Amino acid sequence: MEKKETKHVPHKQETHTVHHRRIVSPTQKAFNLWGIIVIVWAFYRSTIGANSPMSFDEFIFKPVVFLWPVLYYIKAIEHKTWKTGIWLSTERLKSHSKFALLVAAPLIIFAFYIGSFTKTSLGLEQTLYFMILAVFISITEETLSRGFVARHIWDETQGLFKTVFQASILHMFLRIPRIMTMPELFGQKLIIYFLAELLLSFVLTIVFLYKKSLVPVYILRVAATFTLLVLMT
Repeated sequence: MEKKETKHVPHKQETHTVHHRRIVSPTQKAFNLWGIIVIVWAFYRSTIGANSPMSFDEFIFKPVVFLWPVLYYIKAIEHKTWKTGIWLSTERLKSHSKFALLVAAPLIIFAFYIGSFTKTSLGLEQTLYFMILAVFISITEETLSRGFVARHIWDETQGLFKTVFQASILHMFLRIPRIMTMPELFGQKLIIYFLAELLLSFVLTIVFLYKKSLVPVYILRVAATFTLLVLMT
């Protein structure tokens, strides 16, 4: 008897659509928050904040817009303490402060030296005002640019050059809304100011990564900002 050949009919395979959720890295989340802060800051400076006094910007607006979201994000989203979240290490406070003061001292001396040649010499009240202003600028901007942004870039890349370059460029984006609304800065002055800010940003990021602490960065930024305020008087 002849065997009947049975044809095997292949079963239709069911197709399942698999949706892959995109995983957002901690650095990308940090960049998203940074982007929102920059947009709010730029909008403010281009509208109602264009003619606002520097004291309002530095003492009220920037602490609320720059500092509070970062500290909240570290606590609520990353579940870290502020000290670990922005590398606000106080373990080697004495050595870090000594290092920063040795570097900052020439800048402070230079500022007073230049101030002695200005038409209106710095009095005690103006000196204290500039110093307090420099402290607020240092804390708000360096916490965001170094403690938050640079720290996240470093955690993801572990690369010195990449962290220094990216963090410094992003910091300059943060500075642009202020620079572009300063009428005293134009032409060659604007270029020199921009390059000086960029160089300072490179230096501060390197110090931040080398010392793994914001303390020396704060001190150096205070000295640099105080000097700049004197020069612009």
